[in-house]
Amino acid sequence: MAKQDVIFELGCEELPSFAAKTLAEAFATNLKAILAEVKLNFDSIDSFGTPRRLSALIKGVNEKQEDQHIAKLGPSKSAAFDEFGVPTKALLGFCKANNLKPENVQFKQDGNVERVVLEQHINGEQAIKLLPKCFQRALAELPIAKLMYWGENVGPFVRPVHWILSLYGEQLIEGEYFKIKAGRRTQGHRYHFPEQYELEHASYYEKLLLRLKVIPSSSKRREIILAAIQKEAEKNNASLVLNDSLLDEVTSIVEWPVAVTGSFSERFLALPEEVLIASMQQHQKCFALKDKNNKLKANFVAVLNIESKNVAAVIAGNEKVICARLNDAAFFFQQDQNTSLDDLIPKLKNITFQAKLGSLADKIIRLERILPKFAALLDVNLADARRALQLSKVDLLTGMVQEFPELEGVMGYYYAKLNKENDQVALALQEQYLPRYANDKLPDTKIGVLLSLLDRLYTLIGIFGVGEKPTGMKDPYKLRRHALAVIRLLAKNECNINLPTALEDIFAVFPQGLLNSLCITEVKQFILERLPSFFAASLSSQSIVAAVLAVQAENMFDIFERVNAVNELIKELSPLTGGLKRVQHILKAAEFPPGKVTTQLLGVPEELQLYQELCKVETALQELKTKKDYRKILILLGSLRPFIDDFFAKVMVMDENKELRNNRLRLLMQLHQAFCFVADLSLLNIS
Repeated sequence: MAKQDVIFELGCEELPSFAAKTLAEAFATNLKAILAEVKLNFDSIDSFGTPRRLSALIKGVNEKQEDQHIAKLGPSKSAAFDEFGVPTKALLGFCKANNLKPENVQFKQDGNVERVVLEQHINGEQAIKLLPKCFQRALAELPIAKLMYWGENVGPFVRPVHWILSLYGEQLIEGEYFKIKAGRRTQGHRYHFPEQYELEHASYYEKLLLRLKVIPSSSKRREIILAAIQKEAEKNNASLVLNDSLLDEVTSIVEWPVAVTGSFSERFLALPEEVLIASMQQHQKCFALKDKNNKLKANFVAVLNIESKNVAAVIAGNEKVICARLNDAAFFFQQDQNTSLDDLIPKLKNITFQAKLGSLADKIIRLERILPKFAALLDVNLADARRALQLSKVDLLTGMVQEFPELEGVMGYYYAKLNKENDQVALALQEQYLPRYANDKLPDTKIGVLLSLLDRLYTLIGIFGVGEKPTGMKDPYKLRRHALAVIRLLAKNECNINLPTALEDIFAVFPQGLLNSLCITEVKQFILERLPSFFAASLSSQSIVAAVLAVQAENMFDIFERVNAVNELIKELSPLTGGLKRVQHILKAAEFPPGKVTTQLLGVPEELQLYQELCKVETALQELKTKKDYRKILILLGSLRPFIDDFFAKVMVMDENKELRNNRLRLLMQLHQAFCFVADLSLLNIS
């Protein structure tokens, strides 16, 4: 079958930051699924996204759909006609539904039954006729949060659409989208090639746009930008302060990137470097530079969307704006120092944490009540912890953080140092927000761990308690992130904190009746549900988490230690799982009175030997259990494997003699309990 490349390009006004790549990839993904569904075969799809266009180049598209041969089975021959050969209701219904006459029906053998059959050959639709419907669907299913209309109720789409390019090889694919008829023309760079240009063949698409100073591929554009800004850094004997999010954003707002270096007054270097970086990145989308001593330089790299004939003037314009922004930052920094941190504390009552839960002042006052208990558990100086908690949110009231919200905590640290607070308190103000995301670093100070943990537990209990828990994709309070952070803080810091008790303590600080008491159980379960994702990359089998939680679901650090021990010895434990699953299965199905094993009833040598070896192991385990040396415990339990195998090979557990049967079931119960100290190893699924 003949094949051709297909191009579809939608040209529009400038897309929101980050949207170009996301929407282009989603469009290609939608098309793949739709084309597979309609059985129009193709070789591959390349997605392209720039600030002014979304496009997909579909390579090797068949000229038409696959032909289909359909055999639709109806009633059996015996059910189709009565004893007199008259069509039954079953046959008449089938014929009516499929526009058939009873006298024209055919029959086909279906296993041992002969059935009425409708066989149809459906010719595939031409690609050029089918594709417009596919493009319409792919566009309609794009993940666009905010849609808009324009002109005379045209839309909806993320931005007004100006042109549509749609070709099958050299042939125009006719169609109408957003009241615009598809054509053969595209547009180049807004400033260098603003006119429309005709595309001769779909496969020439990328080459034509490159000639028109547009790099359509987001990934290639990103690579070019990265190489260009690194080259500018090298020219200045500097290293880039590289921010992947900023690089992605810049990639999404330029079509023909050109990197240039600018400078600003060295007097601004007296500001905290985080302030300078935030100002350059947030306001001007520029990259900061550092010298060989890792100190910030009075330079920046900007990425232009034009090849200017007067580069010096463009750089000067960027420098002027950067200077104005840095002047603003310097003003905020100086102005904030005119108010002491203690004077800001009462003003926290004016910042709402959550409508039903009150202000940030309420939050801090409540957490102060349980601070001594948590400080003792983490071996933290109570006076320092109390001071850090009192100051923990005051930087939210400063001009600097209101201008740069991402500097919350960072400015708390700097203002605390200027306020002569001790290092532990100052660092804790910055570290309270760690970890910010899944693989972010954890706090280095114990007070930082304490503040971060209390803040997240308070948020989880409070938000769940007022009925605002996450639903589906909606998680406005980032509770999933908070839950994962709680796991990391408890697991990595050897915190001897009982999770249910901690949640109960947090619940108790709220006014009586404010929260639904079920939130304690809900939050515990919500946190534990995040454990598989926490361990996802490091485990041989996800069943390890379930095996551990079956016996320990309260102390996160202890859970962490158990999971790691089982995972480390998974190969050695694998041969045991079959026998242990058999033990569990027998015990679940059997009924027997509790009690100890009667040695005199162990008449078969293999059951006596298993009991004797089990008793030896249990004696040896006592000291290891005290030390919680889970690795050695598992190794010792693993030594029982041959005796378990021999037991099941030679001993009939469900003996007709009730006394013998109950004794053997008690032996299996004793064995099961021994193996459930670290984890319920019968729950392991090891491939």
